[in-house]
Amino acid sequence: MADDVDAWAGDQRAQAAADARSRERWLRQQALEAADLAAVLVDLAEQHQPVLITLSTGRQHHGTPTGVGVDFVSLAGPGGLPVYLAIAAITVVKPAPGSAEPPAATGDTRGPVGGRLAHLLADAAADRPRLMLGLVGGETVSGELRSVGTDVVTLLRDGDPPWPIYVRLDSVCDASFFGSG
Repeated sequence: MADDVDAWAGDQRAQAAADARSRERWLRQQALEAADLAAVLVDLAEQHQPVLITLSTGRQHHGTPTGVGVDFVSLAGPGGLPVYLAIAAITVVKPAPGSAEPPAATGDTRGPVGGRLAHLLADAAADRPRLMLGLVGGETVSGELRSVGTDVVTLLRDGDPPWPIYVRLDSVCDASFFGSG
């Protein structure tokens, strides 16, 4: 009789362990299926995971995500200067070459931690910084950031005479400040 009770208890423990593993797998699968790219980027930023990000233009950026906004991720590049990448322009995110195997980024983090790229640029415009924009189609433009409107970024390009460049905000794939304002 005691042997039957021990066998039954062992079967119950084994079944409970199998059920727990099954629940854990199911919860992990649900998290992966609910993932979005912004949440994956938040996970990578929290893990300080160096990445290689490829944009729809073919441009690639190496660095560590430092913050995620509603429509952009900031990346600390090799030179320490941040670059801001439009999430809509990102095609691939992978571990940076030579990185240790990263923990999985499940993408189940809820929501970005910052505002919009337009707001970041608009806040900086008062200081007249120098800005380089990578655009849909692969073109880059640079100059002094003058203003950010509803759907347009205005730069004052270098040259004699300097003249304004108007960039449709939705065409910006990446943005980086450089030099002095």
